[in-house]
Amino acid sequence: HFMAFVEMKGQVIVLLIMWSEYASSQTIQPVPSTGTNYIAYAGVSNTFSMSANVGGSSTNIAGAPNAGTGLPRNAQLSCQQMNSANSCISYNLAFSPSADQIGTKYLVCVNWRLLSDSTTYVTGCIGLTVGAPNPVIVQPSGNWYYGGRIESQSPLTYSFRSNVGCQLSIPIVITDASSSGLYDVTLTPIVSSSFPPSDTGMPKSVDGLNGQADLVPTPTAGPGKAFEFRWRPARGHESSQAYRACFQAVDTLGILAGAKNMAGRSVCLRMLVEKCQYCVQPGESIGSIATQYNTDWLHVYTANPTVPDPDNLVPYTRINMGVLYTVQQGDTATSLARRFSTSMASLQSVNPDIALDKVPPPLPLSLCPPPLLPS
Repeated sequence: HFMAFVEMKGQVIVLLIMWSEYASSQTIQPVPSTGTNYIAYAGVSNTFSMSANVGGSSTNIAGAPNAGTGLPRNAQLSCQQMNSANSCISYNLAFSPSADQIGTKYLVCVNWRLLSDSTTYVTGCIGLTVGAPNPVIVQPSGNWYYGGRIESQSPLTYSFRSNVGCQLSIPIVITDASSSGLYDVTLTPIVSSSFPPSDTGMPKSVDGLNGQADLVPTPTAGPGKAFEFRWRPARGHESSQAYRACFQAVDTLGILAGAKNMAGRSVCLRMLVEKCQYCVQPGESIGSIATQYNTDWLHVYTANPTVPDPDNLVPYTRINMGVLYTVQQGDTATSLARRFSTSMASLQSVNPDIALDKVPPPLPLSLCPPPLLPS
């Protein structure tokens, strides 16, 4: 719209053109502006507002959903505010997408018009993309972690050493690293990666009572969720091969279930339960420990020259229960039992991972309780 004025100046006609403010003041401005894109998240309620104004005022406009674009499944568009003419001037879009809508893009539009013009519309649209979760392992991290050493980056693996009676407590922290961080995540064992094979994915009790590993949720001061892998190996867990327990961060909706790319989402713990070492429990003495190993207390006391008082042990300190012998060519379990003045039953008790009918070199064999060496 413009206005023209003609002015005579002598023989010259001057045409003055002035733009009218009418057009700009009557232009409908959708809010947010058309082309705005948002990320919506599955399993949560996402809300978006859609309105319009003319020169900053919504008094003289009316809106109606655009039937051409429609609405995504699980979405609802409702009037949030009306003006004095009972026309909707603001809409609320509520969208709670399901897991199968992950990655899908949608367009939601509202037609806006002036109350004085029922035929001319301005269409305001917003784009919606249903974003995916991104559960990741935050800790363990670094080359060393709670006494464990990083062994591999792919898959992320940390190695630990422990002993019978010693508590392993390894924190694992996870979070949703998607742009919103709204997805609920949790930590689960990878059963197929456990060693020895375990239906829980973690070391199991040797007697149905003692030595069962567990994964426990713990409080965290920061974002994400914290868990702690806890295991106190018991008699019978001693082994020359490391135990393995692996865990993966997953979304609770199961959106990424079966995903092949586990980079950043999994961690494995390798734990070697050393032979011939024992962690003192509260109230124990050299004598009570010797009884557990079916040996004489003097044998154990002799193997621990740094222990000042056999009846006053510091809880959770390690004591030596014997020696490791490297099997040589021609050795048999029977010949070793005879040579070191022990029994087959005693050898089997402290070497639960070994079939004594096969002791190939250079297998490390535990000789504890300490043998009486021949003179």
